[in-house]
Amino acid sequence: MRRVFWVAWVAAALVFGMGCERPSSQRAKSAFVVRPETIDFGPAALGRTKSFKLKVTNAGRASYRVEGAVSSIPNVSVPPFEPFTLGAGAEREIEVHFKPDVEGSVQGSLELLTDADSQGEVPVSGRGVKAFLEVPDTELDFGNVSMGFVEMRQVTVRNTSDVDTALGLSVQGADADQFTAERGEPEMLAPGEQRVLSVAFAPRRLGFATAELRVVVCEGCEPAVVPLKGMGVASKLEVTPLRLDFGRVALGASAEQSITVRNQGTEPLRWSGVDLQANPGGVYRVVSEPVLSGGILPPSASVEVRVAFTPVVLGRAGEGRV
Repeated sequence: MRRVFWVAWVAAALVFGMGCERPSSQRAKSAFVVRPETIDFGPAALGRTKSFKLKVTNAGRASYRVEGAVSSIPNVSVPPFEPFTLGAGAEREIEVHFKPDVEGSVQGSLELLTDADSQGEVPVSGRGVKAFLEVPDTELDFGNVSMGFVEMRQVTVRNTSDVDTALGLSVQGADADQFTAERGEPEMLAPGEQRVLSVAFAPRRLGFATAELRVVVCEGCEPAVVPLKGMGVASKLEVTPLRLDFGRVALGASAEQSITVRNQGTEPLRWSGVDLQANPGGVYRVVSEPVLSGGILPPSASVEVRVAFTPVVLGRAGEGRV
């Protein structure tokens, strides 16, 4: 009789303990998800970095933390980033780099160090290839170029492969409209062929201009980038400085700066005055401008224009133009 009672007591205790524990199916779980599920860099030119955006998502109900990343492939890396936490439904992009130093395919994995319930490992593959087109990485500096004139520079491109290769190029950047590049004909480069590309700078605006010449070196590879820069200047009229920065000015106060205009030519220039072409918020004004006899600025002569800035609200003011 005692034995039966003891067994019944143990069974009751087990049932009681199970009732107190929360079923695993009811626990909030984090779910590590990446898109795409694999990273395939495809062909990448030797010595050049190819980037890939990996999107990390939490498809679960509980948050998880991403502390870092470890690659099993020496030439695949993740730029350092601050650890972050992903809440339910949140996502974040991580940049992954591939910079091959030898030809051939590579395979491995990228492990994201997380405290998620699911594994943070992503398969990685890529292929290092010798660039079909060699392009020097030197910068092209066009210097000072007068408005209405064109300055030319040259870039040499060479097909180092044993197959015909297409020559694709473009000009991109903030001031791309002021630079042009011609690849010539035909559009294909024969094995071992070398071609000189003409790049032109025709300033449309006064001041510093920058852009990039991008040359496709092989199919699927990151392009070679040649920085472009130049300065648009007036042909006979020197204006200094080309930009005024008034810095921080207290509300109710005014700051003034001057602009010097000089006739660098050998002939008189007609002077028609000073005008504010852009004045957002009405915070800029011309304090003083010269009155020239007959409206003529003689050769080698210079005049001064003073401009004031009077802020009316806190914060950065819009850009004006004289």
